[in-house]
Amino acid sequence: AEEDAADKVLDRIEGILDDPEFSDKWDAAEGADVVDDDNLPWPVLEDLQAIAVGRVSLPKGHYLLSATGVTPDSVENYTVSWIIDGGLQWKAYQDYLNGTVQTVNRSIDGFYSYKFMGLDPTDGRPIFPITATTEEEFGEKFSSMTNEERYMSQMVYSGERTPFLSGGISNTFTWNRFSMSLFLSYSIGSKIRLLRLYSSINSSNLTMAPDPMENVRSEIKRRWKNPGDETKTSIPGILSNNAFKETVSYNTEWWRSRSYNAAIGRKDVADHIWQMYDYSDIRVVSGDYLKISSLSVRYNIPENILKKVGIRSAYVGFSGTNLYTFCSKKLNGQDPTQSGSSSTITQSVRPTYSLTLNVSF
Repeated sequence: AEEDAADKVLDRIEGILDDPEFSDKWDAAEGADVVDDDNLPWPVLEDLQAIAVGRVSLPKGHYLLSATGVTPDSVENYTVSWIIDGGLQWKAYQDYLNGTVQTVNRSIDGFYSYKFMGLDPTDGRPIFPITATTEEEFGEKFSSMTNEERYMSQMVYSGERTPFLSGGISNTFTWNRFSMSLFLSYSIGSKIRLLRLYSSINSSNLTMAPDPMENVRSEIKRRWKNPGDETKTSIPGILSNNAFKETVSYNTEWWRSRSYNAAIGRKDVADHIWQMYDYSDIRVVSGDYLKISSLSVRYNIPENILKKVGIRSAYVGFSGTNLYTFCSKKLNGQDPTQSGSSSTITQSVRPTYSLTLNVSF
């Protein structure tokens, strides 16, 4: 399929170059004393550029092809030069997780996540397709896979990062001396990640237990603690120091070894299982929400009362922002406008309140 896509683009380029309109305008340009946009085949060239500039998926990567026509404004002996730029762009697993890779039949803003298969009943570590198989079972096939095939064997499509519909609704109500303004904002159609649980884990850590000065999300209290908990929770347990070190070591995880990656021109599918968990499909939730963004209530004090104290006009008011958000319960307090890729604990958007007294003499 990848080779067919490349052949189609090349056939289209060849067809444009063989187009009689292209040839006629090119001949006219060669016979002209002054070269300008009127006698160069730019309309056809723009069509060519629209076809050529883009990504052609090849078996060993992604090739970028661009075509540019260059000519001086007015010269006696003009020269038209073509600049063909190409380069292999190897897509890493981060591009699929972040949604910066365009794949067939998927949204241009879609992203992928690792397939979460549950928790290990012995110690509560997360399980994924690559960790559920042994080197003897999957090693040979894994070696023969392209980078994209590897990623797709471990990931699933999660949805779109941006909503297909978003906006706000402004409302104003008045009754006698009271007035109220209400602004609602909404978003429909996006998916977001929950904030990361293991952002500080790396191979230099001696333990996966949180640092005494480190903030952690409250959901860690619902983690796996004893065999059988894997049926009640999806939050991994805290491993012993030795077991944890093995999960972040290149020497113990066969699929992370150099012989299966850099040595044969392939990229890693992940850093470790804790990073895979933070970017797994179990940590993806709906980003739909309806938010009471602001509310203000105002009361104009009657003039007959104000005249008695020498005041020309006055009103009192109350206002608030970020008052309430209707969203998925799976967010666990996380605001749906916050990114789940943050490496730090992020406080949700807090409500604010204010009272106002305005007096004019």
